[in-house]
Amino acid sequence: AINIYYLLIAVYGYLAWTFSFTQKKQLEITHTSTAVAVRLALLFILLWTGIAALLIYCTDSTVPWTDAFTTALSIVGLWMLARKYVEQWLVWMVVDAVCVWLYVYKGLYLYAVLYAVYTVIAILGYRKWIRIMNKRQ
Repeated sequence: AINIYYLLIAVYGYLAWTFSFTQKKQLEITHTSTAVAVRLALLFILLWTGIAALLIYCTDSTVPWTDAFTTALSIVGLWMLARKYVEQWLVWMVVDAVCVWLYVYKGLYLYAVLYAVYTVIAILGYRKWIRIMNKRQ
């Protein structure tokens, strides 16, 4: 199911980036409004608890709350990326940093290194998008 979401949000993101649905032009990088941030926070909480319940009752996950946290936050982060909200990079920093801990905990050290690299990429991406926004203003 998560891979289907990833595919659909990638198509949505491509269309949103290329043809802004409201302005008929390319979508620009913006800040997340407070109203959108509140809705996303509520969505994240619902997803986190729902996914955790599925992992607890339907799998043998030894870290269901952490797995659910990174999955739920990734779902939100991908939507934010599709809408070009600069704060999506902050979401990825958190997801990637938690994944580093998770993979170290599970003894998957190469994945931990990979997600440490992703964390650095997220930091650099955030800085770049802020620079792009500042140039535009």
